[in-house]
Amino acid sequence: MPYPLSKSCNMLVEEVDAMYWYYDSIINTALLISYFNGRVAPQNGIPEGVYDIDSECNLIIENVTASNQGTYYYKLKPHLLGMEVGQIEVCDKVSPRRSYPTVIGCNQDHEVDTCEARVRHDRTMHNLTCVMEQVKPAVQLKWFLGGLTELKASSAVRPVVLPANTGLWLRNNTYSTSATIQVPSDYNDIEYVCEAMGVAVLGSSTTRTRVRLTKTKPTTATHDGALLLERGHRGIVPGPNSLACKLMVEDVDAMYWFYGSLSDTFMLISYFNGRVAPQNGIPEGVYDIDDECNLIIENVTAPNEGTYFYKLKPHLKSTTEGQIEVRDKVSPSRPYPTVIGCNQDHDADTCEVRVRQDRTMHNLTCVMEQVKPAVELKWFLGGLTELKASTIVRPVVLPANIENVDAMYWYYGSISETSLLISYFLGRVAPKNGIPEGVYDIDNEFSLVIENVTAYNEGTYYYKLKARFRMIEEGQVEVYDRAMGALYRRNIIGFKP
Repeated sequence: MPYPLSKSCNMLVEEVDAMYWYYDSIINTALLISYFNGRVAPQNGIPEGVYDIDSECNLIIENVTASNQGTYYYKLKPHLLGMEVGQIEVCDKVSPRRSYPTVIGCNQDHEVDTCEARVRHDRTMHNLTCVMEQVKPAVQLKWFLGGLTELKASSAVRPVVLPANTGLWLRNNTYSTSATIQVPSDYNDIEYVCEAMGVAVLGSSTTRTRVRLTKTKPTTATHDGALLLERGHRGIVPGPNSLACKLMVEDVDAMYWFYGSLSDTFMLISYFNGRVAPQNGIPEGVYDIDDECNLIIENVTAPNEGTYFYKLKPHLKSTTEGQIEVRDKVSPSRPYPTVIGCNQDHDADTCEVRVRQDRTMHNLTCVMEQVKPAVELKWFLGGLTELKASTIVRPVVLPANIENVDAMYWYYGSISETSLLISYFLGRVAPKNGIPEGVYDIDNEFSLVIENVTAYNEGTYYYKLKARFRMIEEGQVEVYDRAMGALYRRNIIGFKP
């Protein structure tokens, strides 16, 4: 904190008699630190190492936090001169985690500041939204065509106020900025650039993100009334009537996608106030909402199978709800069947069966394995006359693993959002309520693992389990620490569902 006349202030006893720094007002109870008779001393119970006064009378704040923002006052008594009084206004600054913006739904390329946005083949226009979150002061975001021509963008700045005890106090009371443009999806060779400007990124080497568009075809089909999404590919879960849904602020107020139920804890991703944001600890790039309100699953896996729910709030209209059943599809490793004991010929779909000379009959068995849904196999004579065949369809059940469970939640004290310790949802284990990584874990048997047990861990633990194709199950486990204070270094709390 610079003293304005630091050039004429040297902390030598013959030049300065006293120096006082205050916060918020010049009263004794607001005094932070003082210099008197050659000694610097913190005041009002403030411990050593929080503040200091350097040899030029500046106030030193050793570790700046949001609470340091405000007005600071000083009183300086030079030797044989009158008392000087002044004040300085201070605002805290929070730099971004990375100096370039994030473009929603854009897959990062090999270069850190370059990404690829995939656009459906049947789209003529596409929305590009770049964001820079949890910085202070707010940045300004601008879009450019080819890095030169500025494009008109729809921008929004919103304050970020995090819940108490999130463990992200350095990011609290900050700002997030978003900027959206609508561009033609036919121009694959054009590069769009989003640039961040402002004090928060001042001096950064890279403040731009470059975007290229690539058209892709959706891999969707239906089976028994359910939508099929190809496992290992990008999948699209259609929302309400796409023709009536355009993700622009003037058309849609909010859009929410859920998995399993319309409960806040099962929310996957949301669109609100012009911004698409993943929910419940799901990282960026797993899901997206496109400009027709469809849910985008960037990489379909087996746990994505189930029922998806949506809630849409059009502008000046009532909220609509709906649901879609989704099944994953697994294509065969090759599109033609394998005939057991048949040596493949030069042609990929032709093979030769060797039959013993003393045989009058021979069995031919063709198989197609590990596909979903099951295929139907038929035998033909000469490719025309269908032959009667003995057919078997068997399920392929691999060893039990975490994919057989949709969700698992562990709580302490009660089953409430604020008492949630850790969760498993859609293949990801994540601590909740600001609890740092490494305190708790969920193992492959869905037991709660306490890495370092203390007396505070004693109490009642509750769990909620949602197994595949089963109802939600709840239970509780009472936990006591060992007698005489001898605690386990690591403890596992199990359950029997």
